[in-house]
Amino acid sequence: MKKAIMILLIVAACMGVFTSSAIRKSEDDSVCDELSRTVYDIVEESYINYGNIKYSKYKDIISPKDYSNMYYLYVVDYSDPDTPYVDRSKIYILISYHTMPTTQITGADEAVTTYTFERRYIYNPEQENQAENTYDEYSYSAAIVDGCTVKWRRLRDGKWHIVSYYQPICDF
Repeated sequence: MKKAIMILLIVAACMGVFTSSAIRKSEDDSVCDELSRTVYDIVEESYINYGNIKYSKYKDIISPKDYSNMYYLYVVDYSDPDTPYVDRSKIYILISYHTMPTTQITGADEAVTTYTFERRYIYNPEQENQAENTYDEYSYSAAIVDGCTVKWRRLRDGKWHIVSYYQPICDF
C-alpha cells in the first residue's frame, strides 16, 4: 500500500510539473504574440505618422528616438539639416513592406522582437515626372534590412516597454 501511495505521489508531482510548464509556455506564447502585434502596429503607425511620436498611441511605451527610427520609409533631405525627412509626396514608392515580427522571451522580464523590411523608391525633390525618373545614384534608394531588433523589458508597473531599437544599415 505504501508503495502504491509513493508511486501515486510521484506521478502526481510529475503531472504538476508538466502542467505548470505547459501553462508557462502558453503564457509566454501569449506574451510573444502580443509584443509581436504591438511592434507591427508601431511600425505601421510610424509609417503613417512619418515617424512623429506625437500622434502615436504608443508614446507611453517607446521613446521618441526609437519610434522615429522605426519609420522605415524615410528619405533624408541633406539640403535641409532641420528637416530630417522629406515629404513622402516627393517620392515614387516602388516597394514598401515589412514582415510580421517574431518575439522570443529572453528572461523573466525581457523579450526580443525581430523583423525585416524592404523599401525601394525614387526621390524627386522637384516633384516632376516621378514615374519617369531614372534610377540614378541620386534619386534611387533601395534597402532590404534583416534583423531590425526591438528589446523589451517588463517594468514594475507590469507593462512591457521598449528599451531599445536597432536597425542594421543596409542601403545599396
